[in-house]
Amino acid sequence: MRHRAVFMVDTSLQQWERIAATRGNGGGDWMHANKYSDAQIQAWSAFNVARSEAIKGLCNEHSYPYVDLAETSFEEGQQLALKGLLTQPERNLPAGN
Repeated sequence: MRHRAVFMVDTSLQQWERIAATRGNGGGDWMHANKYSDAQIQAWSAFNVARSEAIKGLCNEHSYPYVDLAETSFEEGQQLALKGLLTQPERNLPAGN
């Protein structure tokens, strides 16, 4: 199967603060809709940092691009990912996938 991919990750240890700071800003995201506490957001963010580090490792291992939101704004990250999708050559999945 031919494909293109850019992975978006967030390895920022402060991501929970960014998430908590958006409370009450009219967002319909699932954390705020479910009334996550600061402790719940911190726990989810710690999990997301670990998951993001693992995804970065897999991207490096398999030569896939990624955008780390710890290094850029979300808006710029979206633009970088879109540019990557539009400019990278298509790839084939390895046999057996």
